[in-house]
Formats: sequence, C-alpha cells, structure tokens
Amino acid sequence: MNELDVDLSWTAPNAGIMRFNDDFEAYTAGMQLAEQNPDDWSTWTNNPGGPEDPFVTDDMAYSGDNSVVIEGLADLLWLNDEVLTEGLYNYNFKLYIPEGYNAYFNVLQSYVYSVGADWGFQAFFDQNGNGYIDADGQGSASFTYDYNAWMYVELDINLDLDWAEFMINGESIHAWPWSAGIFGGGDLNQLQASDFYAWNVNGTPKYYIDDVSLMEVFETDDLLSYNVYRDGSVLVNVSETMYTDEELVPGNYEYYVTAVYDEGESDPSNVLNIDVEQLPYLPFFEDFEGFTAGEQVACQDPVNWTTWSYLPCDPVEDAYISDA
Repeated sequence: MNELDVDLSWTAPNAGIMRFNDDFEAYTAGMQLAEQNPDDWSTWTNNPGGPEDPFVTDDMAYSGDNSVVIEGLADLLWLNDEVLTEGLYNYNFKLYIPEGYNAYFNVLQSYVYSVGADWGFQAFFDQNGNGYIDADGQGSASFTYDYNAWMYVELDINLDLDWAEFMINGESIHAWPWSAGIFGGGDLNQLQASDFYAWNVNGTPKYYIDDVSLMEVFETDDLLSYNVYRDGSVLVNVSETMYTDEELVPGNYEYYVTAVYDEGESDPSNVLNIDVEQLPYLPFFEDFEGFTAGEQVACQDPVNWTTWSYLPCDPVEDAYISDA
C-alpha cells in the first residue's frame, strides 16, 4: 500500500468454471438430503424423503461439519440440469469408508426416470481395501484403498476427444474412450448424472461423501482477462495478474477477482478486505534523495538546513551527503 493506493496481485487460476458444487453445509444434519434439496438431488426412483434418500450427518466431514452417509437402502442421484455433449469436465468428491464396509458409485451418460440409464463408469470399493472398475470392459482396472481415511476421487471426462480418466488421490487408475460405456461397445459420448448407491452385492455398504463438484475445464489459451471487483462491482478489466487501485479515500474496501474466458466468467477468488487509513500529517519530511552525494547538506538546501553557527557550506560544521 502506497499512501492511499491499494496494490493487488493474484495467481492465475486453474482454467475452469464450477458447474456444480455441494459441501452439504447448508443442510440440517439428521435429515434426508434430497428432501432438503430436491432441485439438485434425487433418488434412483425419484422419491426424495423415501427410503432411498440418504441422511446428512455431522458424525464426520472432510470440510465443515456435514457430509452424507450412504447406507441401508440409499440410492442418491445427482442429475445435471442439462445433458453435456461437448467440453472437458472434472467430476470429483471426497470419499470415506469405515473399516469393514464397502462403497459404490457410478457416472451416467444418460438417465431418464422410469426409462433407464446408460452407464459410462462404475467403481466398486470392496472389502479389505480392494476395488475395481468397469469402464470399457468389466473389471477393466483394479486398485487398493485405505479404510478410515478421506480419499479424493475424480474423473476427467473429455467429451471433445471422447476420453476419460479415473483417479484416486491424484493417481491415475484407468483411462478409456468415454463413449464405450462400462462394458465396452457403446457409442454415447455425453454426460448427465452420477449415482451413489448402497450396493450390498459384495459386502455391507456404508460410506460418506463430501464436497461433490463438477467443473468445466478450459484450455489455458481460452483465458482472456481478469475482472477486479471492489465492493461487489467491477472496478476494472485487466490482462495482467496485478492492479493498483489509486487515490482511495480512507475506509474499508472488499476486493475479489474473476477470470474471464470465451465461455464465461469464473467463480470469484477469495475475498480480500482492506482498511485504508489516513496517514498522519507530517509537517516536515526529508529522505535526502534530492541531494547530490559528496556535497554538503545545508549548502544544497539552506532553506531547510543550516549549521549551529548558521554557516551553510562551512567546511567544518556542514555535513556531507553520502551514498555509501
């Protein structure tokens, strides 16, 4: 901060726009999820509040206080508000499996209630920390996992290239042509839904999910500029990752930044609150930068400086400027 200026700088973001995100903090623990938010969540048979609707819990969480527990007859469906047919997407969530239990989820190319679904991918987290997936073939890849620990589960789905990759904690498990479906031979290159099911085929299901999100990812070249916001309104659009807000009056200011792409504007950055305070009045200030090194002070500025004997330029009393 320089006088009443504010210097802002930020890091270029990962290129993308959040299409869906739910950390479950807006819900009441002990109540069913889809019953509280039927706009974003449902069940396989479209029955929020029924036996397939899982409960929000505060027993554990990856972030905040809440997560959702999938057990019993739970069959939780997230249905995107549109069928996606182009673009690159990252679908991810946090997963926790207590020791002795198992988990299952799938990602669907299409879903129509009472008609059916097309499976693009499914994963089985079975007993003893062993798991496998169906993606372009039954049992196309296997993996291991740890009980009693949060895992970062994600799929990159590139509809432009018809390619997908499944990862756990950043480690690639398998990649395949997305349109192939779970058993191969498919040709439906689209994305619409995901299902968290308490499937008891290989053991007793019980697991927790948190921070479910779908991000549309753009090529870095698609990044056009940045919008800098002050107090909720666009202050300026810039191409660099820095900006100085000048000549502010004293007060409190709130800043955040968004990235602008061909496809739209990103979610806001974190918010920065700045208190701009009036600097105290200084009746006199000298930093000696306007003087010539090697010459005497009062001799160069007799208006503001002199010597004890009032003899500017005196070889004894008048001090010298130094750049040492």
